[in-house]
Amino acid sequence: MAEEREPPPLENEPDLFGEDDDDDDIFKSALSQPKIEVNTESVAQLDPEPAAELSAHVDAEVDENIIDAKPSETVTVTEESKEDSAKPVEPTTLDLSAPSNDPDDGDDLFATPSSDLPVKKETVPSSSLTLNGEKPSADMLTPEEEAEAKDQFNIEISVNNPSKVGDGMNAYMVYQVNTVTSIPAFQKSQFSVKRRFSDFLGLHEKLGHKHRVNGVIVPKPPEKSAMGMAKVKMSKEESGSQDFIEKRRAALERYMNRIVAHSTLRMDPDVRDFLTMDTDLPKASGTSALSAAGVMRLFGKVGDAVTKLSANMTETDQWFDDKIQQIENFEIQLRKLHESSETLVIKRHTCSQSTSSLAKALAVVAGGDEHTNLSQVMTKLSQVEESIQQITEEQADSDFFTFSELLKDYLSQISAVKEVFGERIKIYKSWKDAEAALTKKREAKVKLELAHKTDKLPQIQAECKEWEEKVEKGEKDFKKISDALKKEVAQFDKKRCKDFKANLVNYLERLLNNEEQLISHWEKFLPEATAIA
Repeated sequence: MAEEREPPPLENEPDLFGEDDDDDDIFKSALSQPKIEVNTESVAQLDPEPAAELSAHVDAEVDENIIDAKPSETVTVTEESKEDSAKPVEPTTLDLSAPSNDPDDGDDLFATPSSDLPVKKETVPSSSLTLNGEKPSADMLTPEEEAEAKDQFNIEISVNNPSKVGDGMNAYMVYQVNTVTSIPAFQKSQFSVKRRFSDFLGLHEKLGHKHRVNGVIVPKPPEKSAMGMAKVKMSKEESGSQDFIEKRRAALERYMNRIVAHSTLRMDPDVRDFLTMDTDLPKASGTSALSAAGVMRLFGKVGDAVTKLSANMTETDQWFDDKIQQIENFEIQLRKLHESSETLVIKRHTCSQSTSSLAKALAVVAGGDEHTNLSQVMTKLSQVEESIQQITEEQADSDFFTFSELLKDYLSQISAVKEVFGERIKIYKSWKDAEAALTKKREAKVKLELAHKTDKLPQIQAECKEWEEKVEKGEKDFKKISDALKKEVAQFDKKRCKDFKANLVNYLERLLNNEEQLISHWEKFLPEATAIA
């Protein structure tokens, strides 16, 4: 048994690495070092296989406690481990996941480990991944992600401080347009400019000319009322036409906020100039006066024109036929609802005026009644009627600004949707006309070839190529406006539902609040009425 034991290590014999300890075993490596640092960041940056080979050289004799240590910890070899290092070390495999007792695996110093180095790596969220230390650019985003990223910026517009400039028939109204935005394309975050009503109409004219052919639904501005402006021009004081001015101011504010809510329109140079340029804008040509009735007639003409154009068009996409029919039916019902809401506003104003007359009459009767208690109750009832008159007037304003004006705005926006549908039909007709012209040119070319009139062939070939390009362009334009129009209508429906919900909730809350005030006034008055002796 004693002969089978290995001889003890010799003293004062240098090892292969220049150490004083007598150990000629080349596998004694890690335990002879005082400290071992495992840099996970440098290891993680290496490829998997080179990292495994590197760890094989460094950690060949590291025990399980060292391997299981956290990457940020420092492993220190204690005195006990030094004493254990004096014992003979048998060759082991480089399997870092578990120690092996197979003696055949220990003969190869550069044996490939059976598993990778168990280094704990931090998982980086995909949203924070960068390329060369930079955030992903807009070119790396999908169109939906890019649109969503743009919508993260805010822009709000308010139109206020209407003022009259000039006298007589040359007078006009000027409105202050205030902008607050976080969009980087704007040089500043706040702007304030003066604009007259014709400037708003000119902006709509420019936007419609540029974007409608691309399938963009350009919101409609408020109508230009010749009758309302005549009252403003002829009145010496603004108080006589204050109601008209306030309605127009609110309509212009809603119009501008619809413009900037569209991701394409708000980045238009004309929109930026309108909001930021503190100078007079060039006067637009298409700003002729239209009354409210004229605007409604215009809406009807637009609808009739779209219907006639679509009747001559062979529709290949059933979605457009269904959507046009749906829009026309919705417009009919919405117009009926708008008429009813206007009637309601008129009735409430009439009720308010009648209540005011009743309150005055009660006050007169109370002053001439000899019965003291009854006179006091009549006076109190007159005060209650005055309060009710104020509440009714407030509700009439709420009916108009919160509900009736919303319906009127969307009647005009439906007209804008129809205009884009009509633009699509025009592009379709231009495409088909180009195809017909190309067919005629090709027939003429064939006739020239059959007649051997080679002198005219170059010209007809050039014309055929020109019409082929027009046909190709028409087909691309038709597909482009069709795809864009579907997206625009989807956004329009989404925005419409959001607006209707917000305004209806606001309208019902005000209505409920006013009704609660009415009940409160009558509940307070009832005990006094019953207490009459």
